[in-house]
Amino acid sequence: MNHLSKAKKTLYIPIEIKSRELESKLLFAYYATKQNYRVIIGEQLAVEKSLSSFAQGIFFSKGYPHSHRKRIISKAKKLGHEIVEMDEEGLIFHNSIDYLKTRMKEDVLKMVSQEFCWGDYQRDLIRAAYPRISSKCTSTGSLRFDLLKPKFRSLYEDETGRLRKKYGEFILINTRFTLYNHINGKKKAEKGSHTDYIRQLYVHFIEMIKKLRKTYPQFKLVIRPHPAEDFQSYRRAFSTDPNVHIIHEGNVIHWILASKLVIHNGCTTGIEASILDKPVISFKPVQSKLYDVALPNEVSLQAFDFQEVCGHIQSILNLQPNVKRTEHLARYYHENGYAYENILELLARCKVTAKPFSTSIVSDVKSKHIKYRFPYFREEEIKRFFYKIDEVEGNKNRVSIRKLSDRLFVIESVK
Repeated sequence: MNHLSKAKKTLYIPIEIKSRELESKLLFAYYATKQNYRVIIGEQLAVEKSLSSFAQGIFFSKGYPHSHRKRIISKAKKLGHEIVEMDEEGLIFHNSIDYLKTRMKEDVLKMVSQEFCWGDYQRDLIRAAYPRISSKCTSTGSLRFDLLKPKFRSLYEDETGRLRKKYGEFILINTRFTLYNHINGKKKAEKGSHTDYIRQLYVHFIEMIKKLRKTYPQFKLVIRPHPAEDFQSYRRAFSTDPNVHIIHEGNVIHWILASKLVIHNGCTTGIEASILDKPVISFKPVQSKLYDVALPNEVSLQAFDFQEVCGHIQSILNLQPNVKRTEHLARYYHENGYAYENILELLARCKVTAKPFSTSIVSDVKSKHIKYRFPYFREEEIKRFFYKIDEVEGNKNRVSIRKLSDRLFVIESVK
C-alpha cells in the first residue's frame, strides 16, 4: 500500500562502498531529518534508479570518474533535481591535472549547484581551473572526518572493545594497491608506469608483513585491503599463518582505534589514524615524484626500509612520544565546526520545493558488483546508529524508516 506523507524537501544520498561511507552518510541523514528533510539513502545504483521514481529534490553526488559522473548528474538534472556534490576522492590525489580531467571537468561542474570541498587546497584548485564558476566551491570539511572528532568517539567504544577482545593486540595494515592487485585480477605493469609503481609497493608490503610476523610474534596482523583489491591474493600469501587476518568489513575507524598501531602507504587511513592520535607509520620502500601520495605520508612516521619500520615500532612500544604531524592537514582539511552543519547551512540555499511523498516499493537493482561493495543494508543498522547519535546529543530524533527496495530506505522525522 502506498503511503502519502507530508510535504518535505527530498534529499537523495547514494553510497558506493558501504564500509567506507555508510556511517558518515547516516550521520548526515540524522541531522538532515532533524531539519525536516526527507532522506532517501542506500546503495548508489538503487538511489540513482529512485531519482525517476520519487519527488524532485536534492541529489547529493558522492563524486565519480568523469564518464559515470556525467551520466548520473545529467540524468538527475534532466529529471529536475538540484545537484550538490562532495567528491569522496577529493582529499588526496597524486596529480592535480589528472584529478581535474578525470573527476572534476567543467562541463559537469556547471550542472552542480554546490561543490563541497574537503579543504582549501581542493577548493582553490577547482576555482583556479574554472574561475567563471568558482562561487560553487566551498570548503566545508568532510562528513567522514566529522566522525573522527571527540564528540563522536563514543560511537565506537563497543565495537572497538569487541575487536580487541577477539583479536588481542594487533597491528593494522591498510593497503591501496587496486591499480595492480585488482579484484578482477593482476594488471599488466609496464616498467616505469604507475601500475608498476603500485606493483612494487604490493610486493614490498607482502615481504614486510612476513618479516613482521617473525620479528613481532606477540602481535596479530590485520590486513585491510582497499575494497576494490583482490582479497584472495593476501589470503593465498598468508594461508598458513593463523595470526594474519584479511578483513574487509566494518568502518575502518573501529579497526584503527582497536589496533596497537597502523602501517600504510599513501592511504587516507593514515590521515584518519593521525587525527585519532593512533601511532601511524608510512612504509615507503619505493618512492616516485610522479606517483607518491604525499599528504598521508607527511602526517605519519616515515620508514624507507624494514629496519626503520622496526625502529618506529620499538619507539611506540617503549611509549616514547609519537611525532604528531596534523599541522600538514590545515590546507587540505577544513576543520572549523562540523561538515554536516556547514553543508546543511548551504543546502538551505537550494531552490527545492517541499512536496508530499507517495511511498511505493521499487524494483531491486541487479549487479554482480553490488554484493562486494555493499553486501546488505538493514533497517536495524539505521536504528542502531541513530540511537547512538541520540545518546551523543542527549535527545531523541523520532524518525520513520521505510524500506523502498533492497539496500534502499526512506527516512523522515516524525513530529
